[in-house]
Amino acid sequence: MPDNNEEVQREVKERTGTQPCIWQIEVVHMILEGKDVITIAATSSGKSFPAPCDLNDC
Repeated sequence: MPDNNEEVQREVKERTGTQPCIWQIEVVHMILEGKDVITIAATSSGKSFPAPCDLNDC
């Protein structure tokens, strides 16, 4: 796993063509730690990005 959020951004972009925002990466980290997360963000800002991680039990 990459050491920092910027490395995660680069890795995800290389694999998917889409670069996640830092806040999206932080949400994924919290989900993986088993924390409950509430995210407030604008429509179409990428709130659903971390959902597959939770659903697929990363």
